[in-house]
Amino acid sequence: MKVTINQNSHIKETEIIINCTSLDGRIRNLASFIQQYSTSLEGRIDEEIYYVPLDSILYLDCADKKTFFYDCHRVFWCRYTLAELEEKLGNALFVRISKNCIVNIAFISRICPYENHRLKVIMKNGEHLIAARFYKDALKERLQDFNADILYITAALEQKDCFEHYPEASVYNAGKMIRFASVPNRIVALSFENAELLAALGLAGKIVGIAPAECGIEQVAPEYQEALRSIPLITHCDHGAPFLAEITALHPDLVLGNYYSLRTLQRTASSKPADWGMNLYVMECTVPGRATVEELYRDFLKIGRIFHVEDRALRLVEDMRRKISVLTHRVVYQTPVPVFVYDGSVRSPYTSGAGTIEQDLISISGGVNVFGGLEGAYQPVTWEQVAEAGPEVILVHDYIDRMDAEEKIKLLKERPELQEVPAVKENRFVRVSLLEAMAGIQNVSLVEKLVNSFHPDVL
Repeated sequence: MKVTINQNSHIKETEIIINCTSLDGRIRNLASFIQQYSTSLEGRIDEEIYYVPLDSILYLDCADKKTFFYDCHRVFWCRYTLAELEEKLGNALFVRISKNCIVNIAFISRICPYENHRLKVIMKNGEHLIAARFYKDALKERLQDFNADILYITAALEQKDCFEHYPEASVYNAGKMIRFASVPNRIVALSFENAELLAALGLAGKIVGIAPAECGIEQVAPEYQEALRSIPLITHCDHGAPFLAEITALHPDLVLGNYYSLRTLQRTASSKPADWGMNLYVMECTVPGRATVEELYRDFLKIGRIFHVEDRALRLVEDMRRKISVLTHRVVYQTPVPVFVYDGSVRSPYTSGAGTIEQDLISISGGVNVFGGLEGAYQPVTWEQVAEAGPEVILVHDYIDRMDAEEKIKLLKERPELQEVPAVKENRFVRVSLLEAMAGIQNVSLVEKLVNSFHPDVL
């Protein structure tokens, strides 16, 4: 292909002319890519309207019956439906991959097979999207047309960060848009696992307070203990969550917490969150119904977007994903082991239900939660129900409680209802710290622990 560029200061408007022997798919896609530079899409953040160039849009999707589109740092609300956008973008490098998602081909990093005859689409910012069976042929065809020029075009995008001049960031979290005009500098972490994540992203210096959430610094991963040890702890708490007055006294511009801590905080406060004068980020991987490891990865990437440390967040996610994949590959063909999670309580044992990330971690590690059918998160059951379920392994939560892990194990061994339970008879107890069981970077070490405990004979 011959490329000629004529530079002339007297030319009033740039014009691109393509001379070709035949108009094939490669030429059409090249023209579409060029046209993206002169076309924009209208989007909103709060009440402000933006006109975002198509060549900087990664993908578009629907959530809560609203349409959004994304660049590397921000998420915009769009007034059009996905069907309308699909028609508008028909001549650009966008293709629909599911009922709820349209992607920009230029930002696809790689594609691999996924379960149920679907495809996993990995974007250049590290996000994973799923191409449905009905749409995967159209995606393959579009990529085949584009393939001849994709290496050249994506390489050009990588050579220059097209998004450095955007100082602000925005994310869609817990059903609403959160906007940051500048990078937050004063963060309150409502648990040590949240603080660990911030430390892993190089943000420990921005933390002004940590709510221990029934954990201690000794349970933090060794590589982050020094960075977090000197940060003040918020000790006046209710069920692990601090009182609002303790937080506002620190003047944070961001509070990072899980579903449970923020729900407790809202319940004990006398005013609504909108009146608190601070941004709240809910770890969506802790919300019942959405609590999965994949959702955890998305949270990490969103937090990276807020602080403009996307590359570091992506490296963290890919490192976790690779380690967990190696571990879970060992047990993919093994029969799942029945598992009971014992959080505590003497009269009615408290356990983990379907709405926790621990449920997903047990599943991918080759186990099955015997109370995984319980709706919601942590709930009480009866000792008779535990005995009837017959778990072969019992996970014992170890945190600052009325009983430590050894006392809980002693109690389990002495319960008359559990004397014939396989896990008790064979002494198969696994001590799990709260930082391992809750959503965070220690989930990798928990998967390793569970794989080795559930299937010790598998190499």
